[in-house]
Amino acid sequence: MPQPFQKYPPNDEDVEKFAQGLKYNCTTFSKELQIEKISINWDQLPLKGLGHILSVKHPAGPTTIDISGRTISQDAAISLAEGISVNNVITDFTLDFLRIEPPTEGSHGDGFKLFNQCKTHPSLQHYGDLGEDVKELGDTAWDKIQEMGEVLSKGEDQLHWETRELAFISLLLKTNDSRLPTHVDLSNRKGKSGVDRLWRNDSDGKKESKKNLQDIMHSLKRNFSIQHLDLSSNGIDDEGLKIILEQLEQRDAFLLEKYNKKNAVAREKNQLKSINLANNEFITKTCADLMKNFLPYTYFKTIDFSHRGFLVGSKGILKDAAKKNANLTLILNGKEALGSSMRD
Repeated sequence: MPQPFQKYPPNDEDVEKFAQGLKYNCTTFSKELQIEKISINWDQLPLKGLGHILSVKHPAGPTTIDISGRTISQDAAISLAEGISVNNVITDFTLDFLRIEPPTEGSHGDGFKLFNQCKTHPSLQHYGDLGEDVKELGDTAWDKIQEMGEVLSKGEDQLHWETRELAFISLLLKTNDSRLPTHVDLSNRKGKSGVDRLWRNDSDGKKESKKNLQDIMHSLKRNFSIQHLDLSSNGIDDEGLKIILEQLEQRDAFLLEKYNKKNAVAREKNQLKSINLANNEFITKTCADLMKNFLPYTYFKTIDFSHRGFLVGSKGILKDAAKKNANLTLILNGKEALGSSMRD
C-alpha cells in the first residue's frame, strides 16, 4: 500500500481512500491479521486527507505529527480537528496555527475547531489556552492571526518592545510558531517611562503591571522556542519577582510531566536557557529568600541577577542556593545589562 505514495504524490482524495482501507482493516480483521507497520511520512500527506487518517485511529497509524511550516486551509483545519477529536493514539501534534488560512466568509469560520482542540486533546497541550485567547478577539481574530503571521515572516531574531504591545507579544509566544525568534527583550535599558514600562509602582499602574507580567510569563509556560528572556532594568519589586518565579516553576513542572517525570530529560529538552533579571529592585532579603527556593532546582543554565547594593545577607543566601545546582551559572556582579550577549 505505501509504494504508490512514495512514487506518486497523493492528493486528498487518494489519502481519503487510503483511510477507508485502514478503517476496513482494523474493523473487519482480528488484531492478529491487522497491518502492524506502515512506512509513510505522515507529515507530508495532504492535510485534509491526513485528518481522515487520524479519524480512523488505526494502531499502525501516526502517533506523532509535525506539520510546522505548512499552510493549512479551512477545509484541512476542519478535517484535522475532527480527526484529532476522536483519536486517542496520537500523542504529540505540532503545527503553526498562524498558517491557518482565514475563511472566505463569516467572522470566524469552522477553522476554529482546530484551535478548540488545544484545550481538550493531550497531543496539543503545549498550546495551552491559545484557542480561548484567540476566540476572545471576536470578529478581529482572523485579522490578528494574519497580523501575527506577518510579524513573524519578517524573520527578526528577537521580540522586543517595538514589536507590538505586551498582549500581542504574549499571544505570539503562546502560538509556539516555528518562526518565533529565540530571544525576547523586554528590558527597560532605554529608559521607557510611564505607561510604556513593563512594571509600574504607582497605584494606578501596579495592578495592570501584575497582569501584564503574569500574561508574559504564563505564555512562556508551554513555549518550546524561546531561549533567552530579558526583563532587566524594569524596576520590578518582590511582588513581581514572585510572579516570575511562580510561572517559571509551573513551566518546569509542565516539562517534567511532559517527559514522564524524567528530570534529566526535562532539563535537556528545556530550551529557555537564560534569563536576565539584573538591575531591578531585587536587593532585599525577601527577594533572596524567594530565589533560595528556586535556584537549586531550576532548569536555567544562566541567570543574571546583578544588582548594586544587595542588603546584608542577601548575596550569601543567593550564592549558597546556587551552589546546590551544578548546572546553573548565577551572575551577581555583571555589567549593567548583558542582554542577548549573556553567555550560555
